[in-house]
Amino acid sequence: MYFSIFLLNERNTILLAKQQQLDSKIKEVKSGIKFGAILPTSEKVLQAEKLKIKQQLTEIKFDRKRALESLSSLITSTINKNVTLVKPVIEWEINTENKHPDLQLFDLQSKQIEISKKSISKNNLLKVNAFAQAGYGNPGLNMLDNSFQTFYLLGVKAHWNVFDWNKSKKEEDALLISEAIITTEKETFLLDIDLQLLEMENEVNKIQEVIGTDVEIIVVREYVIK
Repeated sequence: MYFSIFLLNERNTILLAKQQQLDSKIKEVKSGIKFGAILPTSEKVLQAEKLKIKQQLTEIKFDRKRALESLSSLITSTINKNVTLVKPVIEWEINTENKHPDLQLFDLQSKQIEISKKSISKNNLLKVNAFAQAGYGNPGLNMLDNSFQTFYLLGVKAHWNVFDWNKSKKEEDALLISEAIITTEKETFLLDIDLQLLEMENEVNKIQEVIGTDVEIIVVREYVIK
């Protein structure tokens, strides 16, 4: 939006310069008409051209007003219509380092699958738990002895899910498919980004070459005008 306003300003400056040239030319033509060297229609042709420039200046005025209002809304700040925009100095450099949030999401999804795979493999392992309990009460462990006694219990508990009816294998297969999908999506995403970077780099190089030619054209036109 900023650069569109800047471009409108530049176009406005160019049209005003053209308008001044036409005014000078019209004076010359009027002098020629006065002495019969030029046909009166020549002045009308230039006047028509001057009116076209007036139309273009009017369009630019309203386009600039609308653009400034849009920019004011975007930055939530009032911009004076007579504001002077400064052309920034830009050094083109395409950063190929990719820090896109989608890549972080792909990596987190891959980690999640790895954790799930480890969890499944652990479900089929033999689980051994040791436990201990101690106390003092009436009765103790001997329910027939009606007196306060200390007591304790020690034990080991084992759990082994021998028959899971291939449930773990199916879950692992599903995770492998999910992992392959995520890998493919990540590779496709990176390919799209690389293609976009190539396109942008090509566009930047093209514009830089065009600007170089523009500079040459300006030098030639300045010479012609002088």
